[in-house]
Amino acid sequence: MLNVIDRLGLPEETLKEYVASKKITQAIKSLNPKILLQALFLNIRNGFIYIFLSLLFILLICFPILIILKIIYPKTVGCFVGKGTFYLGINNGQSNYTEVLGNGFIPILILVAGILYFSIIVILKLIKQKK
Repeated sequence: MLNVIDRLGLPEETLKEYVASKKITQAIKSLNPKILLQALFLNIRNGFIYIFLSLLFILLICFPILIILKIIYPKTVGCFVGKGTFYLGINNGQSNYTEVLGNGFIPILILVAGILYFSIIVILKLIKQKK
């Protein structure tokens, strides 16, 4: 019994998540704006963290696609810099942008993707340790 209680974690942490989850269920069923605001407030910390992780994951998915496109269309895909602008992707023939990485585009994207992957893992571990 004590082993099960120990694995559940501290009551303060476990109950926060449980209450936040129940508040969301209550807000959905009742449609009460006050309860909805309470539910959002209780879950806002987790929301920001998971939104941030989702954005990092989307970038992680985009990088291999860009690498494949760079191999297929080497002149139009890359890291482009123009007048006060910077973007990573496909240039549709606009002459005021120049590709700055050239052949280094693929290794740099692989390196950045590896760094993003390990940062996502570290952030998830930190979140799990907090809980």
